[in-house]
Amino acid sequence: MKKFTAILSVLSVCVFLSACSRNARIIDINTSIDKKNAYIIDINTPVEATADNAGVSIEQAILNASSAIGWQAIKESEGNIKAVLRNRNHMVAVNIKYTESGYSIAYADSVNLRYNPKQNSIHRNYNKWVVRLNKWILFYINGNDKKDLQKTPKR
Repeated sequence: MKKFTAILSVLSVCVFLSACSRNARIIDINTSIDKKNAYIIDINTPVEATADNAGVSIEQAILNASSAIGWQAIKESEGNIKAVLRNRNHMVAVNIKYTESGYSIAYADSVNLRYNPKQNSIHRNYNKWVVRLNKWILFYINGNDKKDLQKTPKR
């Protein structure tokens, strides 16, 4: 019985430690936008769009959203924006490729976030930051701007 209790204790500690892990698999976000029918199809976070968003530039929505939440976004080429977030001693960079019909956010680089290319994993905050960026991009695509603060996406 003592052996069983010891084994159970060791397994409990292992499960607890694995649950406390700060690494997570990297998520990539792909979003399709159907402006003709005035709605957004987002694989990860479905959001209804307004009918008057047909004139909203995807590029401008990405740039506005990035600056609104502290990312530095630079247009590197037509259809490609690099966004960088610096948080204390951490840095993350993502490539945002976009067209008139959608955009994708993909990992580019990081500092002090324990990126592991073999396991495709990184500090769990990376995914939180990227999901938040995606929500803000959708917020701006929907025709909102900073004066609509009561509608801003939750963290």
